Amino acid sequence: MDALAEVVRSGTLFGLDSSHSREVIHGVLRDEAHRCWETACEYDVVTFHRARRTLERGLWGQGFEVRVSRAPFAELVAALDVPLVHVSTALDGVQTHWQPSSEMIVVVGADGQVRSLKSAFLDSPVVRHRYRNQEGAMRDMMALVSRMPPRKRREWFYFNKPGPEDVNAWWLANCMAVTPMALVRWWDVPVATQVEFGVWAWEHAQSLGAVSPSMAACQIACHVAWAEDYHNTTEVPSVGSIVRPCLDLVTGSMSRMDKNLIDMAALHRYKLADTSEVDNWQARRLALATV
Repeated sequence: MDALAEVVRSGTLFGLDSSHSREVIHGVLRDEAHRCWETACEYDVVTFHRARRTLERGLWGQGFEVRVSRAPFAELVAALDVPLVHVSTALDGVQTHWQPSSEMIVVVGADGQVRSLKSAFLDSPVVRHRYRNQEGAMRDMMALVSRMPPRKRREWFYFNKPGPEDVNAWWLANCMAVTPMALVRWWDVPVATQVEFGVWAWEHAQSLGAVSPSMAACQIACHVAWAEDYHNTTEVPSVGSIVRPCLDLVTGSMSRMDKNLIDMAALHRYKLADTSEVDNWQARRLALATV
């Protein structure tokens, strides 16, 4: 049970996550019964997911899932020294819980046994579940707001925001609805507008204190990388304006947010003239000293 608790606490499996190469993962797990293909490495109890970026930009870690059998949830909770937040209970009794610091999801069956541990880096299952029935409407509205000039955008958000107890979650839900895939698919928003509005929305939410600077920096870097891959566009902010905020916010503790910041900065490494700072942080981020 301590091993499962460490996965939830650290957001890694023996120090590994989906940003590690298949060679490193295999060297640590040493499981001969595994399958690896371009976008995933599947072992006996864990699968690491990755995405292949366009134009030879490398792989993008997309998370991992640990499959669990016969692990009482009550014992896992007792072994943890970090809180779990209840997200939802499905009609079949399956529960979802969330560890905010490590950004890990714990799925529990109706029988009280843990079924799986899943990473959900740079996500918020609590907010997504809360606004699950409004996701489409939010996405459509953000597509319309994206076409407004900045002053009108600020007015729209100001006059439509909920009360103080709900405003941060509402901002996060709206910002997460702004993706290059969603806007072009439903509303044919021009690519340049998609990119600009996504950056604007996260920056504005940060300026209001609705999201942290670290979350905003990560999400902006992620948003631009998705636009580059999905639309093959070069109409994006300068690489310095994307990478610098991420690296400036790294604390060196190698918390999950530190790792997110380094990972998102590394998505734009291919555009940097000098990669030494990103490379140094990546080396520290991927080190397996505790394994």
